[in-house]
Amino acid sequence: MQKAKNFIKYRVLKKDPHHKPWLDQIDQLLLDHIGMPKAKVRRLLHHDAHAWAAVPWLGQKKALIFTSDGVGDMQSSSIKLWDGNTLTTLSANPHTTSLGMVYSYVTLLMGMTISEHEFKVMGLAPYAASHHAERIARRFWDVLWLDEQGAWKSSHNLFELNTRFVDLIFGERFDNIAGGVQLFTEQFTTKWVKYWVEKTGIRTVALSGGTFMNIKANKCIGELPEVEELVVVPSAGDESLPIGHLTWASYSKGIRMQPLEHLYLGTDCRETLDTALQSLRQRSDVRVTSFATDEELAEKIAELLANGGIVGVCYGREEWGARALGHRSILADPRSFQTIQVLNDKIKCRDFWMPFAPAILAERAQDYFHNPKNIYAPFMNMAFDSTPLGRRELQAAVHPRDGTLRPQIVTQQHTPFLYKIVKAFERRTGVGGVLNTSFNLHGEPNVCTCQDAIHTLDNSGLNYVTLHNHLVEKILPAEKGDRA
Repeated sequence: MQKAKNFIKYRVLKKDPHHKPWLDQIDQLLLDHIGMPKAKVRRLLHHDAHAWAAVPWLGQKKALIFTSDGVGDMQSSSIKLWDGNTLTTLSANPHTTSLGMVYSYVTLLMGMTISEHEFKVMGLAPYAASHHAERIARRFWDVLWLDEQGAWKSSHNLFELNTRFVDLIFGERFDNIAGGVQLFTEQFTTKWVKYWVEKTGIRTVALSGGTFMNIKANKCIGELPEVEELVVVPSAGDESLPIGHLTWASYSKGIRMQPLEHLYLGTDCRETLDTALQSLRQRSDVRVTSFATDEELAEKIAELLANGGIVGVCYGREEWGARALGHRSILADPRSFQTIQVLNDKIKCRDFWMPFAPAILAERAQDYFHNPKNIYAPFMNMAFDSTPLGRRELQAAVHPRDGTLRPQIVTQQHTPFLYKIVKAFERRTGVGGVLNTSFNLHGEPNVCTCQDAIHTLDNSGLNYVTLHNHLVEKILPAEKGDRA
């Protein structure tokens, strides 16, 4: 396996122009390693897989599927036509005209981690003054643009970082840079989508690929008058490629894939629960309480939240993808902006400008954000403008600068445990949403096992975590004194 890794690294660094032959050699090395006959392998191009990942949510609806990311099989983007049964490529753009790489290189030049911290640039962007954002966005149009046929054109190879990117932002303030590249991304993607919708007359649109992890760009596309219906693939980056491959393989056998109703597909924390509880019983600094039903535990969590407590939830199967959706989440009261400071100071240590997100009861969604097209949004992959009530009651889970929010719409059918918690919180407070953020320490992966949850409890200011149907509570020094 190491031989394959070294081969890949060598060829990528050398920028071997003979793309197909060295891919074949990599394939053979990998297949030899796992003992798989090459005859059993079927290939699907990267952007085709991104497009097929959207198909289960489209069913038999005729739609345009837009894919965009940094690079995949030497392409940066494509437009596919889904006619309800087959997928046809209308246009594709080479890796040298990559919008994803433009955003990533700006992220890198701002001192952040490429292919990881782009979301931080997006979170910072609203703090830029609009005239500065517009001024800087205009510069990017000299680097990447659309021609009269809706194809992407660039002034140079955008897959290679060069001094042109430095020239675009040199001497500019950090917030204005973020605002400029974000505004350009929104302008570019909406112009692209609008062109193809008007050209084809197809007004149902689906988005897939890493570029569409940008929830603000998705919001702008959803607001286009030309777009009647919008579908965004859950966790639309490369992690959703297996969904595309499975959908493609299923359709080739005449089997139609149904859309995922939830994303709780990962490790079940109950597999590590007994071992974790055994270790906790040896400790004098925590208290463990067991609950007979989900309803009882949800009521207790809601009580803690309503009284200002912050609770790490480790329940059942872990979420697949990039968003914490209530099974590996930290939950908090969204009513006070002070909650953000407490979360950052004691637990998350996030950049000060980054917003948190709400989990909102489906029946209260219209109270808290504007969604006139009723875009399906249970996976935190869309942004919306908040209502005045949303900004008041969910203020800790709304972007403080532009008033947008990234909701997880919670239903009893698809997210039953989180629904019970939020519903119990609503009964206590009248507020139909809670703050929901990923259950992890800054820079660490999200919690997976019960031991991970205990690690986060021990190394943060978090006082409560659940291990499936158990609540673990730190015994504070004052309580220890009372016991003495």
